[in-house]
Amino acid sequence: MKPYVRSTPSFRTDVNWSGSPTVIVTSQAAGTGNYESLSSVSSTAGDYVRANPQEYVHEWYRHVHGSQSTVSNNGKTGQTREGLLRTVDLPVDLDYGFSTVAYNSALSKAYAAIRGDLDLSIDGFQRKQTIGMVSSILGFAKSLKTVNGAIRAVQSIYKSNPRDWGNLWLGYTYGLKPTMNSIYETFDKVFTEPNLSFQQVSVKGKEKRIVSYTATSVYGAPFRDTFWYEVSDRVLFGFDIALENTVLTQLAGFTSLNPLSIAYELMPYSFVADWFLNVGGYLRSLESALLYHTNMVDGFVTKTKRVQGFTLYQGYSNNGLSTSTLNAQGAFKHTHKVRSSLATLPFPYPPKIDMRLGTSRLISAASLLGQHLSFLEHADTLEERTLRKLRGGLLPDREVKIPTFRGRL
Repeated sequence: MKPYVRSTPSFRTDVNWSGSPTVIVTSQAAGTGNYESLSSVSSTAGDYVRANPQEYVHEWYRHVHGSQSTVSNNGKTGQTREGLLRTVDLPVDLDYGFSTVAYNSALSKAYAAIRGDLDLSIDGFQRKQTIGMVSSILGFAKSLKTVNGAIRAVQSIYKSNPRDWGNLWLGYTYGLKPTMNSIYETFDKVFTEPNLSFQQVSVKGKEKRIVSYTATSVYGAPFRDTFWYEVSDRVLFGFDIALENTVLTQLAGFTSLNPLSIAYELMPYSFVADWFLNVGGYLRSLESALLYHTNMVDGFVTKTKRVQGFTLYQGYSNNGLSTSTLNAQGAFKHTHKVRSSLATLPFPYPPKIDMRLGTSRLISAASLLGQHLSFLEHADTLEERTLRKLRGGLLPDREVKIPTFRGRL
């Protein structure tokens, strides 16, 4: 298919003069230099029942427009160019490929909708740590019921080490919260969840990143080009699932059936490794794909990639004879969309290293770091040590212990 192209006419003006102008004359017509194309268009006729395959690539450019001028230091000669200056320069590291992170994220949500996130095998192995952590938190809450207990709690908080708060955060995020979710999901599966033989699933996965950097200008030093662009991916899955009510699928709703996945989850600090390389999520999705991939009646996946941004050309130079200035900008947008039919439930892509951490993970990382820094240990003052010796090791008021996280990390 011949691509559709629309181009907007623009102006390019060179003004030269000599003598002693009082005002530097510039072009009165500013160029826009817009370019737009629609290509790789393909589509299969649909039947209003199943998603039909489609694909297109849409590109839009606003080529570099602005002003570039060179004026002699005596002010007698000069040149100014305004309007369209050149075609826009794109960042050298642009990747138009579809994101496997967004794909795996959507697929993980799909299998969670089919199977759930419950894994009682992990909870069973960690029951002692979980019980200890919950008891510690309940004891702390119980101490707040009386006035004296609340006062002692405030005193303990005032004297507490920042590491105590990190322990409390870790205990909630990786202890109490998962435990409560497991209790809720177990109750829901046993008492309230309907036993469906047919299920429709629609899930989305997204990834977005912003990149900016500065490089030596195509106009040469000392001018600089600044590139800024946003890359966003979206993946949409739609499935019609016919579930088989077998012992294996029923058991898979409560626990992992993969010994490798269980062993990995029980490894110390496996959740930290998942921050950067999501092995746990990959093993879970891989297991689910092996269990359910033949149960799909119909399905599709839609992948959308959008890259948009701008390039700034700026700078000032003086070589002793003349002064040069540059102030221009170009913009671009690239969109690629593909929708495909699926014959079976798909398998996940192998995980890739991702060093980006959100707010919650940064707090957890700081809390873990605090646990291993000896200088954060709360040291008694000389006065407290003296009082302890004089009173036989007993302080007059019993302190309230702030709960700490002692479970699997």
